[in-house]
Amino acid sequence: MDRPGVMIALIVVAAVILVGSVLTGLLTDAGIGVWFTAAAMLIAGTNTAWLLRQQRRPRRDEI
Repeated sequence: MDRPGVMIALIVVAAVILVGSVLTGLLTDAGIGVWFTAAAMLIAGTNTAWLLRQQRRPRRDEI
């Protein structure tokens, strides 16, 4: 996954899932909203860790 556009798209998807989980929790009992929230947090956490790792690693042409 060297394309930043893919990661940005996944972050947007995670945000949409998080908003959907909030709406689900408001409109129904919060049973399934917990799973949507957990999935969104997992996706966002993975993406954040990936982005931080990419920033710390020097590029091959800079070495």
